[in-house]
Amino acid sequence: MLKDRAAAEDAVQEAALKSWRHLGHVRSEAELKPWFLGITANECRNIRRSRWWRVVKSDELPEHIGRSPVHPDTDDRIDLGAALDQLPHRHLLALSLYYLLDLSIEDVAKVLGCSNAAARQRIHRAVDAIRPRLVEVNA
Repeated sequence: MLKDRAAAEDAVQEAALKSWRHLGHVRSEAELKPWFLGITANECRNIRRSRWWRVVKSDELPEHIGRSPVHPDTDDRIDLGAALDQLPHRHLLALSLYYLLDLSIEDVAKVLGCSNAAARQRIHRAVDAIRPRLVEVNA
């Protein structure tokens, strides 16, 4: 979700600290995995909202900006990373939980704090939102 290993590690550490502090507030029947993933997702969201996240250093710019592509045979390939970068956080979160973390609809619903039907709908809307961005460049 953050596309930066150091930032992701910081987010997980902060989420672990927050969850440890609030462990006593968890209902006894609640599952810990969706609860912790929800806290982690909120930390990622907070990091992406921060002012410093939007600052781009010149040495971190992708190589292809302002230049010809590094691999000319990749011009007609789909750029999933760029498509994911353009998604709103709510869509990225739903897709990440379901497809990347391979969580069940029930667990996705728990992390998102919604019903199973609403979780399915959010995943469906996220797929609909990314589909137009996945059209091949030379198609």
